[in-house]
Amino acid sequence: MKFDRNLRLAALIALTSFSCAHQKNSDQKISVIDSKELKVGPKDLNFEKLKSLTSELEVPFTKGTSSNTHTIVGFPLINVLNSVYGDKWKSFEGILFTALDGYKIDIPTSRILKYNPILGYRYKNPDLAFTYDSKGTEGIIDLGPYYLAWDNIAHPELIRDGGYGWPYQIGQIETIRYASYYSKVFPFKKVDPAIREGFEAYKKNCMACHALKDQGGQKGPQLWPYPPLQRFGREKFTQWVLNPQQLAPQTTMPALNPELSLKERRILASKIYLYLAALHKSKN
Repeated sequence: MKFDRNLRLAALIALTSFSCAHQKNSDQKISVIDSKELKVGPKDLNFEKLKSLTSELEVPFTKGTSSNTHTIVGFPLINVLNSVYGDKWKSFEGILFTALDGYKIDIPTSRILKYNPILGYRYKNPDLAFTYDSKGTEGIIDLGPYYLAWDNIAHPELIRDGGYGWPYQIGQIETIRYASYYSKVFPFKKVDPAIREGFEAYKKNCMACHALKDQGGQKGPQLWPYPPLQRFGREKFTQWVLNPQQLAPQTTMPALNPELSLKERRILASKIYLYLAALHKSKN
């Protein structure tokens, strides 16, 4: 049956580590995580250097719709960027964060300027280890050396973005210009607005783990070129990204932004599929 073939395809994708989250690396040496070394642009900054550049800040936050709150201590990202780049970083469209495990995420400069996140390195409560319990998908995760944290209590609108914008184990930060950085993965000359929306949705929700032509994160298989995707179809693709554990219980891939309504999530998945399908039809 056609449906059964699609289920088998979903399982195949899962077995090739189709994961859109950081994966816990059991071989990661704790000494590296605890060293608190950070590369910002051309500069290598150790913990003492960061402390000399800016004062610390405490940021309260909650995970999703949970009523549990935590406070993280860290360095205001804007202050760190100002110390390294002056005001020049503000002219770039995005800031690219690279984690120790290969996860990459671009966050718009405008978002950073609006919400001023911190590079957190410990919880305020000294009895708490700087870790996060993923409740089964990845186990206990080390957040250090730095974790980008946002005050989503003062700005509850951030909760709707789910896990977007919270990279942990940050080892490198750099500025990027979108026209040059994304030229390979957005090769369209005449652009359907729906395809552009799909690209923005992919960039925000998927690209941190799934590269396109070697551009992006390296935690899951790259999705362009990726012939199985073309056989998947929009509906089965949507089923997969909305609830990957239902089709492949062993996958560590999280569901597409569970903070949104089901209708909103289906629309988001459809936009992402439209963009990927257009890429596979392009001649690049």
